[in-house]
Amino acid sequence: MENIEVFDLFGKSLIRLNSVSNESQLDLSRFASGNYILKAKFANGTIQRKISFY
Repeated sequence: MENIEVFDLFGKSLIRLNSVSNESQLDLSRFASGNYILKAKFANGTIQRKISFY
């Protein structure tokens, strides 16, 4: 995995981790409960998912 990025629902980048392993963990505890967008970039493409935590 090349990088992982978390955005708020307005598109503002909140966290970006570069050169991460396939089993990396993100600590989102400093953010308010709610919905976010997770974007993970791989050598062969990108996935984007909506995540929620409360």
